[in-house]
Amino acid sequence: MDLRKLNKTLLLSIIIGTLILRFAGDSFLFIIDKLDTNAAIIWKALTTIVLIIPFYILFFRGLKSSVNRYSEEAEKLFFTQLKRISLLSFILLVFYLSLNYLRLKTQITGNLFALMISEYFAIYSIIISLYIIFFIWLWLLNRRHRRTMFQLVILRNGVFYFIIVEILITLFPSMNKPVVGIFSTSMAIFIGLVMLFTAKNNQWLALLPKSEKIKLFWQSLFIILVNSFIVYSLYLRDTILSYSLLTFSPGAYSFVIIVLGLSILYFLRILATVITSIPTSYIIERKMRELSSLRELNKVVSETIEMNLLLDTVVRLALKSTKSLAGWIELYLKDGTTQVSATQNLDEEKIKILDKSSELEKLFKSIEKPLIIDSILDDKTVSNLNWTVIPNARTMLAVPLHSGGVKIGVLCVLCVDEYGFDDDDVKILTAFSDNISIAIENARLVKDSIEKERYKQELMLAREITEKLLPQELPKIENYSVRAFSLPAEEVGGDYYDIVRLKNGKPCIIIADVSGKGMSAAFYMAQLKGVVLSLARESSGASELLKRINTTLFKEIDRQMYITMSAFVIENNDGKVSYARAGHMPGLFKNNGDVRKIIPKGIGVALAEQELFDENIEEIQLNFNDEDVFLLFTDGLNELKNENKIDLGIEPIAELLKNHAKENTEVIEEKIKKLIKEFSGNMYQPDDITVVIVKYSKSTC
Repeated sequence: MDLRKLNKTLLLSIIIGTLILRFAGDSFLFIIDKLDTNAAIIWKALTTIVLIIPFYILFFRGLKSSVNRYSEEAEKLFFTQLKRISLLSFILLVFYLSLNYLRLKTQITGNLFALMISEYFAIYSIIISLYIIFFIWLWLLNRRHRRTMFQLVILRNGVFYFIIVEILITLFPSMNKPVVGIFSTSMAIFIGLVMLFTAKNNQWLALLPKSEKIKLFWQSLFIILVNSFIVYSLYLRDTILSYSLLTFSPGAYSFVIIVLGLSILYFLRILATVITSIPTSYIIERKMRELSSLRELNKVVSETIEMNLLLDTVVRLALKSTKSLAGWIELYLKDGTTQVSATQNLDEEKIKILDKSSELEKLFKSIEKPLIIDSILDDKTVSNLNWTVIPNARTMLAVPLHSGGVKIGVLCVLCVDEYGFDDDDVKILTAFSDNISIAIENARLVKDSIEKERYKQELMLAREITEKLLPQELPKIENYSVRAFSLPAEEVGGDYYDIVRLKNGKPCIIIADVSGKGMSAAFYMAQLKGVVLSLARESSGASELLKRINTTLFKEIDRQMYITMSAFVIENNDGKVSYARAGHMPGLFKNNGDVRKIIPKGIGVALAEQELFDENIEEIQLNFNDEDVFLLFTDGLNELKNENKIDLGIEPIAELLKNHAKENTEVIEEKIKKLIKEFSGNMYQPDDITVVIVKYSKSTC
C-alpha cells in the first residue's frame, strides 16, 4: 500500500472524527448551557488545534512537494492554485451573504442548528485562510530574494502574536485593552510593510503573455475585493462571520483577519506589477516568441539531419516569429537550377505563377544582404509580378542563406501590412539563416561520418571475405616445400593465392592481384577463385589455365578492372616446373648461387580479348637443383615505402633470398616479414603484400 495514501487517509479520518467530536461536545455544552465557561473555551481551543494540524500537514506537503522553482510547470501550478483561491473566496462570500441575509446571528444563542451552521462557517473560513497562507508562503519561497527567509519568519511570528493576544484576552478579560490595541495596531502596520517588501520579486510576471496578465489582473482584483469585504466585516465585529470565529475558538478570529489582510497586500503587489507591465507586453511577447522559435530551431538542428524537416521548421518558425502571412525557401542546386524546398501557407505552384518571368528569382540571386520591400504594390522591382495568387501580401522580406561562405538559397516571408517588417524581424530571420548554415554543415559532417563508418564496415567485410578465400593450409608436395603469407593493408586489396590440381593431377601454384580496393576487389577475388577452381580441372598447363581464365573473365568483369596472375606448375618430383605470367610481378629464382628475375611474356587478365591475350602469353620451363628457391609475390612488396617515401624495390628481396636460400621456408618467411617491418617502420601500408615461397629439396617429404 502507498504510504502517502495511507497518511492522507489517516489525516482525513482525524479531521472527520474531530469534527464529529467537536459538534457532539458543543451540542452537549449548548444543552447544559455551559458554552461560555473557561472549560468550554479550553475545549474549543484544543479541538480546533487537533482539527487544524491535519489540514496544516496536507496543505504544507501538497504545496511544497509540487513546485520546482525552475520548472515550466511552476507557472501552470501558480494559476491553478490562484483559480482555486478565487473559487474558495467566492464560496466564502456567498456563504457569508446567505447567512447574513437569513439573520443567523440573532438565532445562534437559542438554536442548536444555527450554532452548527455557524461552526461550519468558522471552520470553512479557517481552512480557506490556511490554504491562502500556505499559497503565499510557497510562492514567496519560490520567487525568493536574499532576505525572504528572514522576512517570512517575521510574518509567521506576527500571525502567532495576534493569535496569542486574542487567546489571552479571552482567558483574562481584565487585561489593559487600550495598550494592547495600540501595540497590536503597530504590529499590524509592521508586518504589512514586511509583506510588501517580501513580495517584491515579481519580475517573472512581466514575462507572461498579455492574455495571462489580463486574467491575473481580474483574478487578483477579485480576491482583493472579496478579502477586503470580509476583513471589513470582521473588523466591525457585529457580523455573523466575526461572531462565528470569536465563539468557535480563541485565536480563530485573529488568524483569519490577519491572513486575509496579508493576502490583500500580497495580491496588491501582484496587481501593481501586472498593471505596470501590460503596456510592454507586446515587446516582451515578441522577444519570448523569438526565443522560443530559436530554441525550437536549435533543438531540430541538433537532433536531425533530415533537411526537409529542418527547412519546413525554419519556414514555420519564421512565420511565427514575424507574424507573417506566408513564406518559402528557395535553394540553388549544383546544376544552376532553383528549387522551392519548403513552403508555408502557399504551395509551390502559386510561387511559380507569381514568378512566371523569373524576375523574383533573379532578384533573390542578386542579393547578399537581407532585403525588405515595404510596399509590394508600389515597388517597381516586384510590382509587376502576379500578386493575385497572394492578394493579401503587402510587404516582403528576403534573407539570403549561406553555407561555407557560399550563397545556397533565400528565405522569403510575406506580411499583410505595408511596412510590416522591422529590424527585429531581419535579425531573427538572419539568426534562422545562420542556423540553416550550421545545420547544413552538420548534415555534411554526419553524412561524411556515416560514409566513413560504412566504408569501415565494408573494409572489415572485405577483409573477412579475403581471409576466408585464402587457403588455411597448403597441401604438401613431395620434394617441395611451399609456404605463403598475406599481409592485408588497411584498405583491403585483392591479393589471392592457392594451390590447385590440374586436369593431369599436377599441382599448380596460383598468385594473383585484383585491381581496386575494398568490396569490389574482394568480390572479383571471390569470382576469380571460383573460376580458377572450375577451369583448373579442364587445363593441363600453366599458360592454358591463364588463357582459359582470361577468356571467361574478359566479358564478365568491369572494363576498369583487371587481374595480374602467375601460374607455377610442379611438373614432377625431380625439380622440373613450368611458369607462366599474365602481367604479374616477375618471379625471383635462386639457382646455382645466383638470383635472377624470371619474366615470361604476358598481359593482365581481362585487359585483352582471347586472341591477343593468347598470342602474348608465354610459358617457360625451369629445372630446380637441390636447395633452389623460387619466390612469387605481389607488387605490394616491392612498392612498399619507407619514411622517406622510397620504394623497397626488388633488389633487397633478391639479396635476402640469396643470403638465406639454404634456410628452410619458414625461416625465409620470417626474414621477409622482418625486412618489411624494418623498412617501412610506422609508415602506412598502401597495398596488400602476398608472398609464396617454393623450395626444392630432395630431402623434403
